[in-house]
Amino acid sequence: MMLDPGQLFALTEMGIPVWELRQQDVIAETEINDTSKDIAFAPLPPVDCLIVVSEQDNHGGARRLLDAILFSIGLAPHNSAIVSSTQLAQINRSEIDHKLILAFGDDLVPKPMIASAPSSSLNIITSISLTHLLSEPAQKALVWRDLQSAKASLQRGNIAS
Repeated sequence: MMLDPGQLFALTEMGIPVWELRQQDVIAETEINDTSKDIAFAPLPPVDCLIVVSEQDNHGGARRLLDAILFSIGLAPHNSAIVSSTQLAQINRSEIDHKLILAFGDDLVPKPMIASAPSSSLNIITSISLTHLLSEPAQKALVWRDLQSAKASLQRGNIAS
């Protein structure tokens, strides 16, 4: 989807990062599926946290829930960026060192990235998908526990923007 200049200006004024396609290839540490091999994204803005959500969790009620969740732990557009699992897989590893990755869904973070996290400066927290949380409100306590871990990581200064 292309943004018209007015939309781009409004998003920029609100401090919301806008990802743009770029022409050069990005070499990812993980394998990406054939449909997304030719898509590469602009470098990440200087944020503390990457929020990974599925496509279905980035619309409607799930998106409103995500906004409320992020607000509750002090994350805003100036210190976080919402990405898809495809975008995360294509980000150069050096761009995400010293960042927190908060994924709402078990299968959104590439397995090689998860495997290398304990021996690196990358902090990954995986929680319940937003769609599942909306259909199973009793799971709020589990998500809140994950959010407290994320907030503690950000406050400890383990994450450098």
